[in-house]
Amino acid sequence: MDPILIAQGAMTLLKPLLEKVGESAVKTISEKLDDKTTEKKFWQSVKSLFIIEEEVKALEAIENKPIATAQDINLIKNKITEVAQSNPAKAAELQSAFNLSSTDMLEAELLLKSAQKDMEKLREYYEERRNAGIEAEGQYENMIARTKRRMAKDEKRFIELVKGK
Repeated sequence: MDPILIAQGAMTLLKPLLEKVGESAVKTISEKLDDKTTEKKFWQSVKSLFIIEEEVKALEAIENKPIATAQDINLIKNKITEVAQSNPAKAAELQSAFNLSSTDMLEAELLLKSAQKDMEKLREYYEERRNAGIEAEGQYENMIARTKRRMAKDEKRFIELVKGK
């Protein structure tokens, strides 16, 4: 699996932990992990990537927050991407943490590639909407909404694959 896809898969799997989700929003990330065995195992794999003292402290601070900021999420994503690209052994370790059969891994790759393309499309739609006239704004809103629904569906299916449902 491509290092970028590994990072994207990691962030998709960890997304419910890092963002505000319903009543569990008051819990810290480490408290949320107690309920989720798949995510807990994967979080341990991600934590092992942070070896420099400042990074470890930053990750512990993130773990003790109820909601990760965009800066926190980017820190984690950038570290996963950096390690996955520079260290094939760690990339393979992260990929194996998804715990997928070869067939499921292929489906997971396709889902992540689809979500990646949708993310690029969203950027284009937002840019085009900004430059479009008022009469076209509704059309762009519909395209954006459709793309977001498709991305959410792909991410949900990816999480189901990793959790073995």
